[in-house]
Amino acid sequence: MEFDVPIKRAFGALGAATVLSLSALLLTAPAAQADSGRGCTKLTDKSGGTAEVCKTWTATDNGYYKGTWSIGVMTSYTYVELSKDKAVSQAIGSSGSYPRLKEFWMRACSSLGTGCSAWW
Repeated sequence: MEFDVPIKRAFGALGAATVLSLSALLLTAPAAQADSGRGCTKLTDKSGGTAEVCKTWTATDNGYYKGTWSIGVMTSYTYVELSKDKAVSQAIGSSGSYPRLKEFWMRACSSLGTGCSAWW
């Protein structure tokens, strides 16, 4: 029984050190997303077809973004889908914009019915 007190003290000190370490980690965590940016990539659908796409985004207020999107070179039997706040639609034309969204994603899909790329 004489070991009870040192063991409790050791766990108490460990708990305090853990809380301090977690607090420091949370204070130094990087921001989840940049306020603005631009990116381009090549998306590959499940048939091997590709679409070169680009998008821009700028933070507006309360977690909303505005931006633009464009589609460059695209192989036959491939089309691009857009997800605007989880509402999915096929891209019409080769470029566009969005005025106020929380999420905007793009993916390449095969018109042969084999599937789509991951969302980007």
